[in-house]
Amino acid sequence: MYVKLYCEAKMITECEAQLNAFLRGFRTIIPLNYLGAISPSELSFAISGPVEIDVKQMKETCLYDGYKSDSEVAIWFWEVVE
Repeated sequence: MYVKLYCEAKMITECEAQLNAFLRGFRTIIPLNYLGAISPSELSFAISGPVEIDVKQMKETCLYDGYKSDSEVAIWFWEVVE
């Protein structure tokens, strides 16, 4: 019972004001009756757009801390990522 009450306090009671503020803002953008009609992945896509990682740009702008772009570890990393 203690653990349940502790978790409830941490996850609900202590952040209730912030959660309610978030929900008010969220509901002004997406009405609650729309949420039942879309899946979580569709909601994520609507909020964030498509998930695309430009590996070429990431490689070109990468800053190496303690390594060089031609270090064996860096080469292995890019082989996995690409």
